[in-house]
Amino acid sequence: MIEHENLDLGNRRLVSFADVLHAARVAELSVTSPVSLDRRRNALIESVLCFVQSRGDVVWFAGAGEADHLLLRHVVGNTTDELHNLQVVHGTGITGRAFTTGAPAVALDYFGDSTITHEYDSTVAAEKINRMIAAPVRAGHGLHGVVTLAMRGDGTVGDRAIDRVTAAAVELGSALDVMLSNEQLVVASVNQERRRVAAELHDRVGALLFALGAKLQGLSARLEDDPDLFREIQGMQQDAAAAGLALREAVERFDSPPDAAALTTALADDCTRFEERTGIGTQLMVLSHVEALDSVRRHVVVGAIREALRNVEKHSDATLVVVTVTDNPRGLSVTVNDNGDFKAMPMSDQATPEGRGLCMHRSRVEQLGGTLRAGTTDEDEDSTYSFRVWIPR
Repeated sequence: MIEHENLDLGNRRLVSFADVLHAARVAELSVTSPVSLDRRRNALIESVLCFVQSRGDVVWFAGAGEADHLLLRHVVGNTTDELHNLQVVHGTGITGRAFTTGAPAVALDYFGDSTITHEYDSTVAAEKINRMIAAPVRAGHGLHGVVTLAMRGDGTVGDRAIDRVTAAAVELGSALDVMLSNEQLVVASVNQERRRVAAELHDRVGALLFALGAKLQGLSARLEDDPDLFREIQGMQQDAAAAGLALREAVERFDSPPDAAALTTALADDCTRFEERTGIGTQLMVLSHVEALDSVRRHVVVGAIREALRNVEKHSDATLVVVTVTDNPRGLSVTVNDNGDFKAMPMSDQATPEGRGLCMHRSRVEQLGGTLRAGTTDEDEDSTYSFRVWIPR
């Protein structure tokens, strides 16, 4: 088995190139439409809530909504409608407190607990709730929301119940991160199609409008002696010009992905073009939710990855390339791995003519406080070549 630099994927580690390939295939198969992703996300949350719930309990997931509040979108075990779509301001009640502190919160006697706010007492009383456990659901760059278990009747809050809620919150956070990663691949795929359609509109419809305008201009020159027809032709010329302007504006909007998807869209485009140009199988893996990157950092990262792909094309006999993207609050990492012979590949620690482009991109990355490493993963015969760019957040 060819050893590969460890890639952290939640609680699981990818330790070999074969594992990377397998994960790439799984990610590729799991990419579906945004609508089905929403359904899968809702089904996942509902299943986790059902796992947490015991007979007679109420469980809800409060998802991050606007800037200052959470929204209870999913509720299981309720007897009234007051909990559905309830807005919980950050820091208020047990649920808002868990979200603000980022730590589990427990109320042994909800109505007698003086450490929490009580804006929602009437809603809690309507459900006959008197004990609660709330655990934050962590995301790559923050929190997805909070899972809360609310218990009816008298009793205590045991360690097993607390462990059940906190474990469910951890698992839900990991699963939602994976779904968000897949959603970004869907968005990148959609943006690729938008760009293709934009280019086709520009080339075909734009050419037709230009030809139409040229013909109308020639026709109007021949009809100056007929004022009425001349004015009608001039009106058609103006309409053709307006249509051309509207087309350019539409193409520009169509061809510009939103900032949050710009990096993954650019990498997806480069992977597709590389595979079409070289015939080398290329996989893009997004292993975590990727936050928006400013245009300067995005340009540096994309440029470095293009250099890595060019080096694979020129110096490697690879049949497969995997580009992986991971993101967390500390920084963004993009890695390029291939299964070819690395002996002719430029190394970041060697000054050779083949490595001039590499040195240039490493300088650009380092100016932003990042690192660029290109070289073998180990010193033994099973080592592989890895190209990695890291940019701080």
